[in-house]
Amino acid sequence: MVIHELNTIAYKCPVCGSIEFNYISIFDFSGREAYTIRCSCGKGFVKMTIKHNKKCVATMPCIACNDVHLYTIALKTLWREEIVCFRCPNTGIELCFIGKDDIVRKSVDQYEMQMDLLMNDIGYDDYFINNTVMLNTIDKIHDIAEQGNLFCQCGSNSINLQMFYDRVELVCNKCQTYEVIKASTNQDLKRTLKKDSIVLCHDFYQEITKK
Repeated sequence: MVIHELNTIAYKCPVCGSIEFNYISIFDFSGREAYTIRCSCGKGFVKMTIKHNKKCVATMPCIACNDVHLYTIALKTLWREEIVCFRCPNTGIELCFIGKDDIVRKSVDQYEMQMDLLMNDIGYDDYFINNTVMLNTIDKIHDIAEQGNLFCQCGSNSINLQMFYDRVELVCNKCQTYEVIKASTNQDLKRTLKKDSIVLCHDFYQEITKK
């Protein structure tokens, strides 16, 4: 009997922003404790470490929060489940899919399609440079605002949000001070997702507080 276990792994690289598709086989782990899959840019990676208790630890840097996350699952889960999804524990953004090739590719397509449909619903389907980046940027700004961490240096938290094809502009309704948040590339999104607060400031003050 021939046992053929081959799955697909799709990973969102935090450096170049692309989604990398690779194949992994049960034989890739034969005779070794760790197996590393690298992005074609040479910087992003997913490292699979096999433990003696038949557990697998997946290690990957995160495009959402810039941390390195570790996920522990049973090794057999990689081959018995149709799909395994790893999400950023801080933002909930999907980072990695592992499973049957057609299901992984459909999951990635579905995620991107949901972003496009949402843009179509609000009438911006052909307007933004990158729909996914813009949606995630808006989500992050809303999260910051809900936590009470979006305000102006003048003390007002009455902030108006305006979307443009490549950026978001935040304007204070009291003093008209404004802040520009770039939202056209994955690097722009990565910078935004790292923020804990946004303070609208005049040019001679520090503009945004970071972690």
